[in-house]
Amino acid sequence: MSDDALKRIAFPLLVVFVVSSTLVGRANADVIFPLSFPFLPYIPAIILLEVLVFLAVRGRLGIKITAGKGIVIVTLANILSSAVGLVVPGPYKGSLFLWTISAFILSTFVEGIFYGLLMKEIRKGLLMSLILNTASYIMAVTVMDLK
Repeated sequence: MSDDALKRIAFPLLVVFVVSSTLVGRANADVIFPLSFPFLPYIPAIILLEVLVFLAVRGRLGIKITAGKGIVIVTLANILSSAVGLVVPGPYKGSLFLWTISAFILSTFVEGIFYGLLMKEIRKGLLMSLILNTASYIMAVTVMDLK
C-alpha cells in the first residue's frame, strides 16, 4: 500500500476504531465474542483487523470498492453478525471448540451474504467473508486460548 493510500485511509480507520469502540456495549464483533468485560478490548481490534485485511485483498479478488466504502461495509457486516451473535447461545452446555467452529461458519455465512448482496456477487462475498473471518477467528482463538 502506498504512502498516499495509507494517508487517505488513516483517518477513516481511526474513525472506525473509535466508533466500533463505542458500539461494544450494544454489539460484539462476529458471533464468537460474548458481551462480557474480558472481551470488550478486542472487539474494535477485530473490526480493525478485518478492515485491514479487506483493504489488502480486495484488489486480488477483483473487488472494485473504495477504501472508505470498504470500511463502512466491513463494519456493518460485523454489526450484522453481532446481532445474530446476540441470539445464538454461547458454549454454556457444550464443547467450546464446536461452538467456535459453529460461530465461525455462522459469521462467515451471514457476513458473506451481506457482502455478496452489496457487491452483487455472492461467491466473491462469501470468499471475502471467509478470508476476513479466518483472520479474525485466528485472533479470537489466540486471545481465548482455545485448544
